[in-house]
Amino acid sequence: RQRQMCIRDSESFYLVYEDGKVVIYKESDRTFYDYADINMNSIPAEIREQLKLGLYIDGEENLYNFLQAYSS
Repeated sequence: RQRQMCIRDSESFYLVYEDGKVVIYKESDRTFYDYADINMNSIPAEIREQLKLGLYIDGEENLYNFLQAYSS
């Protein structure tokens, strides 16, 4: 029986709407990563509320897909 190690090779991110911008932080140490060019008026209300509270996204690919879907 083999033991599998769980290795996290992808970063997780935390997106927060603050001071009129969506800010992306690295989840591991909460350091600034980037700003997201998202028009808050053009996204669904549910996602807008999540961004105000803080939205967790696992992995760079998922972050990229989210930004592709909602960037202005």
